[in-house]
Amino acid sequence: PISSTSIEMPQLFFLFVLLSAQSVPGISLSYEWFTVSGSCTGTCGTEGVLPLLIVCRDSDSFSVSDESMCDALSKPSNPPIIPCNRVPCPGRWKTDAWTDCSGTCEGNQFRNVYCEQVQLDDVARQVNDSECHLDQKPSNAQSCGISTCPRYRWILMKGSC
Repeated sequence: PISSTSIEMPQLFFLFVLLSAQSVPGISLSYEWFTVSGSCTGTCGTEGVLPLLIVCRDSDSFSVSDESMCDALSKPSNPPIIPCNRVPCPGRWKTDAWTDCSGTCEGNQFRNVYCEQVQLDDVARQVNDSECHLDQKPSNAQSCGISTCPRYRWILMKGSC
């Protein structure tokens, strides 16, 4: 309820209005520190953490308020770091260098193609091909040649005709 008190003094008139927080809708005198979490910073591996933020909020409406409304001395220390999405990352294809061409005119080159996955200990390891997208697997062989092959070649033969 609203209460008022008048004090008369020579040529001055003071009016004190005391408001009770419960008597006026929308006005709160109670604020608290609250921890708000965001989204995980990673989707896999060991880098993902859940960011936490300490904010001041109105205890009645739960809306975020200016920090000056909360008691600075009761503000909690920095929130803990919470790991999240700590699962192995999807595999990815890796390739070794191509071998030398097997011929000067026409030939083939080969390379190793394998699936690699970063594990929870942050070490990349070769894993089964099924851990990678099989439809995206790079080729492990290709044709090669330094020059165009001639259609005919001279052959030197010994002997008489």
